[in-house]
Amino acid sequence: MSAVIGELTQRYQLLHGADTEAARAEIARIKAAGKPVVIVSACLLGVRCRYDGGDKRDDAAVSRAVPADAEILPLCPEVLARLGVPRPAITLSADNKFATDARGRDVTPEFEAGMRLADLFAHEAGAVSALLKERSPSCGVTEIHGVDGLRPGEGHFTTRLRRRGLPIVSEKSG
Repeated sequence: MSAVIGELTQRYQLLHGADTEAARAEIARIKAAGKPVVIVSACLLGVRCRYDGGDKRDDAAVSRAVPADAEILPLCPEVLARLGVPRPAITLSADNKFATDARGRDVTPEFEAGMRLADLFAHEAGAVSALLKERSPSCGVTEIHGVDGLRPGEGHFTTRLRRRGLPIVSEKSG
């Protein structure tokens, strides 16, 4: 398992680094493998990309949601947004239109740029499904962090994937 995690960490670094040509080449390699591609929130794979610099590794959820023959596309839209790690926590406005960090800064333009890039990577790689981190303003499937705490809703990346008809589950799904 550690060899797989190492390979996925390297893939994550290629996709989230500053070298756009390396990212494009990795996306092309994933698609060319001819296997089903499953998006997985990178934090669920043990990548330390969360706002607090930590991860939420969940091998059981990955095993349940990702077929053994699949290519994993590890993504963190907030890192793709260049918001940094660690970063101030982000919450969504009550109408879900604005993203604000814990310092009160409107990060909506950067946040949305990260969502668009993650969606582009998913589309270009030919993703067929996704396992996303519940409660995230990017990846939440049924619950997200809003200005008044946790509330029902879905993250902005989840919304983009759902519009394209991708089946989506969270690590909380049975």
